[in-house]
Amino acid sequence: AILLVMCLVIGSCPVWAVASNDDFVIENGVLLKYTGTSKNVTIPSGITSIGDRAFRECHFLFRIVFPDTLKRIGNRAFEKCDSLVSVSIPNTVISIGDDAFSDCDSLNEVTIPSNVTSIGNNPFGHCGNLERIEVNDGNSFFSSYDGVLFDARANRLLAYPKGKSATSYKIPSSVTTIANSAFGGCN
Repeated sequence: AILLVMCLVIGSCPVWAVASNDDFVIENGVLLKYTGTSKNVTIPSGITSIGDRAFRECHFLFRIVFPDTLKRIGNRAFEKCDSLVSVSIPNTVISIGDDAFSDCDSLNEVTIPSNVTSIGNNPFGHCGNLERIEVNDGNSFFSSYDGVLFDARANRLLAYPKGKSATSYKIPSSVTTIANSAFGGCN
């Protein structure tokens, strides 16, 4: 209670604040909503899915730790978490939803695990500092070249990181399709 009052009075929580299980709305293994104000959040073990918009606009969220039971990250799950600097997606995740991490301006690098088989539209759109999207070896559905996300055969360009410092980009000759918003937010 004291921490909550302090967070409300000064407008932010101290870095050492940690989420409690009372900060989560959970139903049948799905984390539906995060109601806390901690900067560092560890999602409880047993969660298999993060629901759509579960952490949307958690502007204070700095770091998130996912459980090894996680399989799905929902649409817009972390949209506009503009203080989020780092995510380590566990290898158990198979699906990342539409706009899952869009508008996370502090995020600078993301690695797609080898078991991910589905990625929605614009998963990292408008992430102003995102310089690289990497894909773990062994992923048969997605690939990354020079920090740019493609399907496995590099026929479809899925996402170009907004924070890349290059002033130009030559699309590989293998590309036949460019996903909607693949270059969203790029200058």
